[in-house]
Amino acid sequence: LEGTGLPNSDRIANVGMAGRGPGSDNLEEFWNAIMSKQDLCRELPKDRFDIDEFYCEKHNDTCTTTTRFGCFMDKPGNFDSRFFHVSPREALLVDPGHRQFLMSAYEALEVAAYSDGADGQTRAVDPKIIAAFYGQANDDWHMVSHYTLGCDAYTLQGAQRAFGAGQIAYHFGWEGPTYSLDSACASSASALHLACMSLLTKDIYMAVAGGANITNYSHSWTSLSKSGVLSDTGNCKTYQDDADGYCRADYVGSIVVKRLEDAVAQNDNILAVVAGSGRNHSGNSTSITASDAAVQERLFEKVLRNARISPQDISYVETHGTGTQIGDPAEMGAVTKSFKHRKGIEPLVVEGVKANIGHSEAATGMAELLKCLMMLQVC
Repeated sequence: LEGTGLPNSDRIANVGMAGRGPGSDNLEEFWNAIMSKQDLCRELPKDRFDIDEFYCEKHNDTCTTTTRFGCFMDKPGNFDSRFFHVSPREALLVDPGHRQFLMSAYEALEVAAYSDGADGQTRAVDPKIIAAFYGQANDDWHMVSHYTLGCDAYTLQGAQRAFGAGQIAYHFGWEGPTYSLDSACASSASALHLACMSLLTKDIYMAVAGGANITNYSHSWTSLSKSGVLSDTGNCKTYQDDADGYCRADYVGSIVVKRLEDAVAQNDNILAVVAGSGRNHSGNSTSITASDAAVQERLFEKVLRNARISPQDISYVETHGTGTQIGDPAEMGAVTKSFKHRKGIEPLVVEGVKANIGHSEAATGMAELLKCLMMLQVC
């Protein structure tokens, strides 16, 4: 990134990170799962719902799913409510995804050496200029809590998406803006992009951005299965000829970001730098759920231009790679066209973490980013 020509004021520093997912309670275990080439797909556990009640080998007119598989976190609802000053009654009704938001945000801030400064070792930041941007895209807990726990004074704030990022701000006493974003599989990537834009316009000084996906309601499985996007055989066969859909997954991740010039001035431990970001939508595709290679190619060009770097400067691309017959060819076509003029003998490495941990939907952008950040730390 030193050759981008961008001043520090136009770049974003990542100074903290945390995440957990299938088979991993922290980023070190997440990285080890990737390096050991694990496929963490397994049959849906009984503590989510009884898959036998909803499974059918072939699609029919009933509310059923043709897959029994996913990639799951163990006990995603585990939560130290006393530590986060949440009463036992309220904690029971808090969405497991929101519980994970709180824990991963706290852990990422610990890595960044920021908190309330009360221990004398971490640094405090003016709470009026810290923001939270989080992606989430399902209402599973709203339905689960309604049917199993009934209605309570805490039901709304425990389940509504707006309170996901709000819980973080409330715990830390922040007064900056909070955003709970839903742009489906792009939700956590959108959260990071908007956090970067808010930093560059100096609306805020620091932000925590992330996403969570906890799959625990039967009808979200059946509706996705009916739409034809889920793999009947289990795992995400990213870029393989026999790809038959994606494998749903749990994941949560958070990063701490601030302007690079401020991170340098404060002597932060800079884990990585965001030189550019961008967003668009395949509005002219054949259907609202279909990918468009040309639109993705234009996004590559836009991000490279914003970052003032060329395809020649890129050696690695972490892709979406869902393992679908429409999405994968479109994405690989965009990558091929965007980087076909690279010169020299060094190959462009293209990978996708979903082959290991499945597709974590709203949190998948964060899972992909954290994989790349771990590469920078250990490779």
